[in-house]
Amino acid sequence: MIKQRGVTLIELLLAMGVSALLAVLAWQAVDQVVTLKTSADTHQRQQAALSRVFYRLEQDWLQIAPRSIQNSVGNLEAAVLYDNAQLRFSRLSLGLTPEGARGVMRVGYWVEAGVLVRAVWPVLDAAPDTLPLKQPLLQQVRQLHIRVYDAQQQAHTQWPVVLDAPEGLTQLPAALEVTLELENGQRWTRWLMGVR
Repeated sequence: MIKQRGVTLIELLLAMGVSALLAVLAWQAVDQVVTLKTSADTHQRQQAALSRVFYRLEQDWLQIAPRSIQNSVGNLEAAVLYDNAQLRFSRLSLGLTPEGARGVMRVGYWVEAGVLVRAVWPVLDAAPDTLPLKQPLLQQVRQLHIRVYDAQQQAHTQWPVVLDAPEGLTQLPAALEVTLELENGQRWTRWLMGVR
């Protein structure tokens, strides 16, 4: 009698078990790679967005001008004003900007409903109904912190230091320390040097 050779049931179950184990290990490895890639992509997008924000702020700040303005209620406002977590300042615009302004223009930065906003006023000395054009720059921002440094390298949490002095209206800070606090708890700080 000829003896038939084949795979026994135990050998088949053992082979299926090893294949299943290898498939689970491979799935876990692929899942981990996909998770890491997603995390890296998210971090890269956040870094790019933060870089664009700080670049835009720096470009505005490099063009700072010692020109006070008349605000929408008719009061004089300093060339650089920081109070209540809002930064507003006058800046030069030598060429035509995306906002259409040329000469001296007024810009501002603040957080509004979790969004860092850049505002540009269409005119320098505002009428009562003048509203700024707002451009959202960054989502999920908890707070904008700024410390303003004077010529003696003293830090201040508001600017100008003396609000009612005439020289305070056109006085420019020596530097800004700008910190963005994001909703995930991260804090990003940049230094912007003033005009010397």
